[in-house]
Amino acid sequence: MSRHFSHPPANRQWAAELFLPVALLLLALLTAAAYWPGLSGPFLFDDFSNLDALGQYGGVRDLETLRLFILGSHSGPTGRPLALLTFLLDSNTWPTDPRPFKVTNLALHLVNGTILFALTRQLLLLSGKLSTKRCTFSALLAAGAWLLHPFLVSTVLYVVQRMAMLSTLFVLMGLWGYTYGRLQLAEYPRRAYVWMSASLAGCTILAVLSKENGVLLPLLALILEFTLLGKHSSTRLNKRWSIIFLWIPATLPFAYIAYRTMNGSLVASFMNRSFDVWERLLTESRILFDYLGWWFYPRVHSPGLLIQNYPLSHSLFDPPVTILAVSEVVSLIMAAVLLHKKYPLFSLAILFFFAAHLLESGPLPLELYFEHRNYLPTIFLFLPLMAALSKPSARYRSLVIIGPAILMALALLTFQRASIWGDIERLADSWADSHPYSQRAQRYSALVAEA
Repeated sequence: MSRHFSHPPANRQWAAELFLPVALLLLALLTAAAYWPGLSGPFLFDDFSNLDALGQYGGVRDLETLRLFILGSHSGPTGRPLALLTFLLDSNTWPTDPRPFKVTNLALHLVNGTILFALTRQLLLLSGKLSTKRCTFSALLAAGAWLLHPFLVSTVLYVVQRMAMLSTLFVLMGLWGYTYGRLQLAEYPRRAYVWMSASLAGCTILAVLSKENGVLLPLLALILEFTLLGKHSSTRLNKRWSIIFLWIPATLPFAYIAYRTMNGSLVASFMNRSFDVWERLLTESRILFDYLGWWFYPRVHSPGLLIQNYPLSHSLFDPPVTILAVSEVVSLIMAAVLLHKKYPLFSLAILFFFAAHLLESGPLPLELYFEHRNYLPTIFLFLPLMAALSKPSARYRSLVIIGPAILMALALLTFQRASIWGDIERLADSWADSHPYSQRAQRYSALVAEA
């Protein structure tokens, strides 16, 4: 009597193996097409102060001029030498053509989206609530929504924000490497701790050398641990290792801020600002919800680079909306903490967003509002939605139809916004119309009109 074994048809197996690379390629092509009109745009504002050093010594042509360029910046406490080094991929002199810089930024954005997909898929598989196929589809949609969101156009097409993008690259690599090692901890503990240690230590250093908020990587790894990794892993982390590689690095930035607060230097650093520490923190609570509004209600015209004279919060009730914003921030964080076991993806998205904003939207004497500060914090915001669409209880057509429809809508908005960023006159007029009381916007529009 012959036995018959059931095998999937060869063509179906071939199609399944081909799906992922084809899907990633199509997503990359869609993102590139959406951003394409913006690649012809100009250098803007801080591009000049950071990149004119390319020609300061007759071009970067030898080791000495290379050293002067990458170590001579005052962009931040570290000088961000690694980010500066990548600008040499595009040119070694100044003035120069902005297009190669923007193309490299777009390529970096695509790389970040690919790593985000790999990390997100890893986390969804870990949760064990979805099939492998649904995890893959949900991760593609979540990463695609981030890649195609129009709110990130002002980061990708603003050349100098490669610093934020490169820092995000190393944070994503660090989180992926940490998660990969964490999943091997039960069977291969030595290999796992090597992976986790190298990922956290190495990628934190590289991220900080690109932009200082990369120092938040250990804290962000702790959020992964709190929401997903610790819950679904059968092996707990070694306490001594956790203290050395997670808890101490995660608290060091805030210990430094506390030290500056106690010795008075933090308050003194606000002397050149029109607001103090308290007013900044209150105002940022409103700005964070402004960011979330732009993220979940995307539009073609967003604030851009010339936000000036943002209305300050002087107290919890001045203006009255401040108390609502502060209450909502506290409520969201509390809900994310209390519900982390029942709704881990929601908790991850919320806690990650606020944690990644802690430095640039916290007590430091920085300007109040910048869109590019959302490049890293928003990476998981669409994940709960895409995972909900793919739950076994939901019809599969909801994932197959609604998810791609969201991506296409975001791609269209990004294309429209990138078209404005690719035309200096339209861009200047757009900012002037959006900010009629901003001296910066009106002055920039006048300068462009005269050119």
